[in-house]
Order: sequence, then C-alpha cells, then structure tokens
Amino acid sequence: MNFTDLKHIAIIQTAFLGDVALTLPLADEIRRLNPTIEITFVTTPTALTLAESSLSINNVLTFDKRKSQKGLRGILSLTEELQFLDVDCIIAPHRSLRTSLLTYFTRPKCSVGFSRNALSFLYSKTVEYPAELHEVERNIMLLSVFDDVQNQIKQEIEPPKIKISIHDLEIIDQKIRENKLHAPIIALAPGSVWATKRWCEEYYILTAQSLLEKGYSCVFIGGNEDRYLCSRLALASGAVSIAGETSIVQSIALLSKCSALLTNDSAPTHLAWIAGCPTATIFGATSPKFGFAPRGDSSVVLQNDTLGCRPCAIHGGNRCPLGTLECMKSVRPERVSLTIESIVAK
Repeated sequence: MNFTDLKHIAIIQTAFLGDVALTLPLADEIRRLNPTIEITFVTTPTALTLAESSLSINNVLTFDKRKSQKGLRGILSLTEELQFLDVDCIIAPHRSLRTSLLTYFTRPKCSVGFSRNALSFLYSKTVEYPAELHEVERNIMLLSVFDDVQNQIKQEIEPPKIKISIHDLEIIDQKIRENKLHAPIIALAPGSVWATKRWCEEYYILTAQSLLEKGYSCVFIGGNEDRYLCSRLALASGAVSIAGETSIVQSIALLSKCSALLTNDSAPTHLAWIAGCPTATIFGATSPKFGFAPRGDSSVVLQNDTLGCRPCAIHGGNRCPLGTLECMKSVRPERVSLTIESIVAK
C-alpha cells in the first residue's frame, strides 16, 4: 500500500505526557506528506488536551488503560471505535503489549511498528528501532516503510504546531500579573513520576534564591500532583508557584513567555520545545543518549559524565540502586544557576 493511497491513519501513543509531545511531530509530517488524510490520535486522558491542540490531528480518542478501559475488555471497546472510524492504517510508536493487541484486533489494512514492539510480528510492516536517534526522528522513521514517500521525509524537524486560544493566553497573562512576574522569567519544574529523576529539592531552592537575588522572576510549575512540592519549594525560596493551576496548553503558553526552563528529564522539557523556550534539563539515573534530550539550539543537558553507575534505567526508578543518588547530588546548584544565566544571555 502506498502512503498517498491512505485515507485514515491512527497513531497510538499512550505512554507519558512527554512521549505524546514527542509524537506530535509525526502527525505533522503525516499531514505534510498527505494533506487530505484523516488523522486520529489515541492517547491517555492526561494527554488529551495536548493532542487536541495539534493543528494536524482530526480526532482524539482516549484510552484509559489503567482504570475504565483496563484489560482486554477495554482494548476491545477501543477497537470498536477505531473500526467505526474506518481506519485503514495504524502507526504505533508506543511499543507496549496493549498497543500491539489494540492494533491487531482493529485489523487495519496496514499497521506499522518498531521491531522492538511487543509482539512485533503482528504488524504488517516493521522498522528497526534506531536507538541512536532522538525520539522525534525515531518516530518519524516509521514512515520510511512507505516507498512512495521515504525519500520525501524531512530531515529537519520543527516543533509541533499547536493552537492556543485567546482565553488560555489571557489566563496566563493574568497569572503573570497576579504573581508580579517580570522578565526575565525562569520556570522551574521539579516534579517527576520517578524519584531518581528528581533533582534535589534543596538545590531547586538554592537555585531559585540565587536567580531571584540577581533580578530574575522564578515560578514553579507542574501538574496537580506537583502542587504541594512546588508550593513548598516556592515558599522556601521566595519564588511563586502556579503548579496545578494551569492546563497543559496553558503551561505551554506560560513557557512561551519564559526566558528559560529548569527541569528534570521529564515532560516539561518537551513542552518547552513546543513553546520555543530554552531548557536546562538535569539527567541523573537516565541519559540523553536514550533519545529524550531537550531540543532547541539554546537548550542544555546538565549531568555528571564521570559516574560509571549511570545510566541505571531508561525511565528512572523509585530508589537509587546504590543508595547515594550521587548522579543528582553532584550536579551542583552553582553550576545550574550559571547555566541558566548563560542561556538567558544568549
């Protein structure tokens, strides 16, 4: 099947929010190569609004895989939705067993996944997993199975195109006024699902204090699950926190007004790329070599390259295997503050 013959593609990405952000360029590239195609994006309830903001995606289906659509019954219910939409091709950047089963039971004319996908033999076409590439380019490589477009795939990938409403922009402007933020604004995102990916709380406090003393505005950001953490760090440092007060799209709107973001290896890194905000991303248990480095010319990776024990996990973990968390403790706040200042100076 030629790519240009396809009428309706479904992209399945039900991993974390950051993974969804890095999959949106795939939708943009599909739209560029086939402007009339219908694109359905399958994702989690958490990432719903981000996917809906894409200018390339026509429909978004949620897969609540851990709650209301848990188990085989949930997979089959979503299968019925995809069949009703008459999807003729499924592209699966997410490599999980659920994704493979969902693809198989939908029975599209064509399905594409990585060779590392669970039950990869169920896909009609597979691509070798290019571990050396960034996740954005890696996902777009899935289109290389189509002979009629493989020589037309863009090499330079731009941030995904999203729509931000006037209402959302007004909310962020109001937050900036209410919290008396002034340029240059530095956003700090200290949260992460995994404990070994979180930079030390004390270091976030010291960094915010240092930047405030030099005339920067500092605002802690995150989801509702980060509200208490960010409030505590903001109170201790003299900064402000709006964690849990903004939607994902509103957070992107805020980041578009910031001079830099300081964050762990987590979703805000990739939301900042969409916003055009330079990022200083701290890597501890994980490594940018896995394909999740911050993007953008002015973005920087902060890590200890001398430790033989890292990386210890591709996603991080709940505790340091050695009990030291030296990978995070050795990235000192003085170094981070100077890096932020250097980014802003550019």
